[in-house]
Amino acid sequence: VHMGEPKLTRQERKAYDRYVEIEEILEDDKKGLALVHDLVDMAASYIEAVVNMETSIKIIRFRIDDPIKQRERIGALDKFRTIKHNALIAQLKIVNRYLFKNYGDDVPIGGIYSLNPMTLSHEDRVAIAEWANYLAVALFKKGIVKLRT
Repeated sequence: VHMGEPKLTRQERKAYDRYVEIEEILEDDKKGLALVHDLVDMAASYIEAVVNMETSIKIIRFRIDDPIKQRERIGALDKFRTIKHNALIAQLKIVNRYLFKNYGDDVPIGGIYSLNPMTLSHEDRVAIAEWANYLAVALFKKGIVKLRT
């Protein structure tokens, strides 16, 4: 049974279209494509960490009565998520720096980042996380990325 094209939200479509545009700009640039694919892996990994953290927090609250132990466990999970988030932001900057250095005016404003570029320049962590989610979900729906959660 053919299901047709997966339905993407407006923001997922924007993230996906920008990803495709960047892939086309890079075309035969193995290094640039590798940087983009690393970014996609980090976006998916970050989303998995967030989903796993949310699930784990529910389990911790259900199984551990001691509020201090709850906070310790949740703090450790949050530290792991923050590390993933920082890696994602660093890789996003690396990709954009590479794109603008090597392709200049061919690259759209914001580079691979499809939300308001000011949120990227101000390192708006919430906006960057939302963008990573839009991109990872769009690529998952298109069958390009597999999520392990």
